[in-house]
Amino acid sequence: MVSDRSCSDHKGSSVIPMGEVAKGEKYTKLEELVPGVFRFRDNTTGKQYLGVSYMRREGFLQLPRVCAWEEKQA
Repeated sequence: MVSDRSCSDHKGSSVIPMGEVAKGEKYTKLEELVPGVFRFRDNTTGKQYLGVSYMRREGFLQLPRVCAWEEKQA
């Protein structure tokens, strides 16, 4: 199960809003590896990321989030 804590414990970042990835304005989804796991690119910097989507609980709300790791360029 992914959560904000498990994301940071595994050196991921949950600061990129899932909605921004879904809109495709600031980020471009490159490929879906399996449902909920995907690669995407920051259109401003060109950096590529591996992302895992999850739902964050806040009271009765469930908010879509993404845990992301920057891919190292070879």
